Amino acid sequence: MSKNPTATAAASPSGTAIPPAISITDSQGNTWTVVGGVVHRNGSIPAGTSTNSVILLLYLNGTIYQENTWDNWWLWSGTAWLATNDPRPVTGVGATGPTGPTGPTGPIGPPGATGVSGPPGTGGGGVGPTGATGPSGATGPTGAIGPTGATGPSGASGASGSAAAVTAFFSSLGTVDPGAGGYWWDDGFFVQGGRPT
Repeated sequence: MSKNPTATAAASPSGTAIPPAISITDSQGNTWTVVGGVVHRNGSIPAGTSTNSVILLLYLNGTIYQENTWDNWWLWSGTAWLATNDPRPVTGVGATGPTGPTGPTGPIGPPGATGVSGPPGTGGGGVGPTGATGPSGATGPTGAIGPTGATGPSGASGASGSAAAVTAFFSSLGTVDPGAGGYWWDDGFFVQGGRPT
């Protein structure tokens, strides 16, 4: 087994891998690196070995492992690379266990607090009710009846004419027929006949 006679660094923690690390130090003080897909120990390819397309170099529980692009795993025996399986612990999910029995129904809890009212809606309001009819105005007072006008004085009675004056009046009219019946004034009366003399 090769050792690095000048190594003073402590071994890398178990689980250290390249990448992301750039180098690994084993418990013998050897420094491991990967250059162009080829494993190097202390800066050179271990004698009598050949590696290529290495994508992962892992230090786990004191052993160096490598994985290539074909998902093949190899471990360093101290003198050569030996085929092996992925050494990392399986972290798969176990089988689901049986469903347990249904527990009893718990008591009914107290009523919850009343929630706060939401903000006012933004929709248009409905048509408001018709306003009440206002009261009728009071009836005005009846106007006063005006005073009755004074009665005018009676006309004076005309003087009675004498029969002679009446007869003279109608005699002065000439032939006057006061009616269709041919009545003439005669001595205070209308008579039918000739013209009075």
